[in-house]
Amino acid sequence: MAQEVLLTISTLTGDDDEAMETKVTATYYQRADAHYLLFEENLEGYSTPFQSRLKIKKKHVELKRQDAADINMIFEEGQRHLTRYVTPYGELFLDIITKTVDVTEHPDGLSIKVQYTIENAGAPVSDYELHITVKE
Repeated sequence: MAQEVLLTISTLTGDDDEAMETKVTATYYQRADAHYLLFEENLEGYSTPFQSRLKIKKKHVELKRQDAADINMIFEEGQRHLTRYVTPYGELFLDIITKTVDVTEHPDGLSIKVQYTIENAGAPVSDYELHITVKE
């Protein structure tokens, strides 16, 4: 059964001390061994909002954004995934190298921490830390 939840996505980049944070209401449901969150988000530099979906498993997080641009980011602990990042200005092919994925279930929600590096053409772009919280 689907329910409305508060979703917070916080991303810390490289040596930055301040995280970029998004708080939205999301539709949450669980199917088999995966948690799903559907939500709309506005990203800096885009005038049109994205329709976004998070799929969360034990050591696997997938973030898919559609509309203003198509982005499908897969974070799987210890794995490298090539992603096509389509923007209004063209497309990029980036490697996402995931170091850790920690998913903790609580009685009132979820806490997720992902540490990863993005590379472009084999050259590191930056290290990232992604924090996702889901609360009823």
